[in-house]
Amino acid sequence: MDRDYVSRRTGRFVPATSVTVALLEENLPLAYGVVRDLSDSGACIITNTGLTPGKSYQFRMSFFGGEVLEAVARVVWRESHRPDGSEPVGVPHGIEFTDINEVNLENLRRILRTRDFGSKGL
Repeated sequence: MDRDYVSRRTGRFVPATSVTVALLEENLPLAYGVVRDLSDSGACIITNTGLTPGKSYQFRMSFFGGEVLEAVARVVWRESHRPDGSEPVGVPHGIEFTDINEVNLENLRRILRTRDFGSKGL
């Protein structure tokens, strides 16, 4: 899938403060990272390990100030390995929210509308 698909569809925001993420499988932490940009349908995250495109994970995002968003997210794309086959230090991934309850979705939309959250991406 085209990396810019989600941003063209919904608009993305670049956080002004750190937004951290944890991806879990069967309630066990699998990867940690930070959000590079975010929309109400997905995000670009930089993780400490590579995740499998097409696979879904439990997703927990923590915002500065203490708010937490939980959802199920599917990995849409992942940056390729380096030419020597090694993983980059921070691995960029595109994720799409596939199962998010209405309360979490409305909270996310409210956060994105907040003037102090960040800037609108291109």
